[in-house]
Amino acid sequence: MAAGRRRFSTTVSLVSLLLLLVSPAAPFAAQPNLLLVGFGDSLTQGTMDATNNALNTRHAYLQKIADSLAQVSTLTFSQPLFDVAEKRMQPFQIPTNVGVDGADSFSVEGIQYYQRAGVPTSFVTNAYLADALLPLGFQDKYDEVLYPINLKLQKPTSMVDSTVWLLNQSAGRSQPVVIFWIGNNDSSAAALGEGGSNPSFLPIPFEQAAPTPGRRAAGPSRRTRRPASTGTCPRSPTSSPSTPTCCRA
Repeated sequence: MAAGRRRFSTTVSLVSLLLLLVSPAAPFAAQPNLLLVGFGDSLTQGTMDATNNALNTRHAYLQKIADSLAQVSTLTFSQPLFDVAEKRMQPFQIPTNVGVDGADSFSVEGIQYYQRAGVPTSFVTNAYLADALLPLGFQDKYDEVLYPINLKLQKPTSMVDSTVWLLNQSAGRSQPVVIFWIGNNDSSAAALGEGGSNPSFLPIPFEQAAPTPGRRAAGPSRRTRRPASTGTCPRSPTSSPSTPTCCRA
């Protein structure tokens, strides 16, 4: 009788294990579909040491975020990787990281800020738009990064245009995660100088920033030395006959 119970218990355990192995995963265990989109300045593109290439980009902030999201989701993410000559390696692959080194809060929309350009009003410029028809026609980093999204939109395309297009393409299929870094080039240009470069830099000559090492800065001293006391200090008309003026505290 006891042996029969043991056989029955063993059979139930094996069947339960088999059902557990062949049953579909529980609904709550399904990973979400995510789309990671990045736009902004060099922090987004992945610039290091003022250089853009695949090695730097794969070790930058946005790639670290993508690596983390990929562990908990089905992630759609694509980098516009550059070679060591800073040329796009796979120009016909649609990027979801559309950040461009040197961008500011105006150029993300293709706009040149009027004060940097020295003109009365801000204006849209092709320098901040992707407008090349083929990779051979790339003229700047905006062409290098945003291509071929401008072909999909059939118009010169800004960073914001590219981001909106990517989000519209994923609607209903993936949950978007958008990373936006901007402002470094706005603040540094304002702090360091003026003009059309981002950031512009007006260096201060070393001689004006600090005196020559080992020498005192020229100019009158703030401290006036008291003359050495002698036994024949002149007397003030109001001073005590016994106390010379130069000997008083």
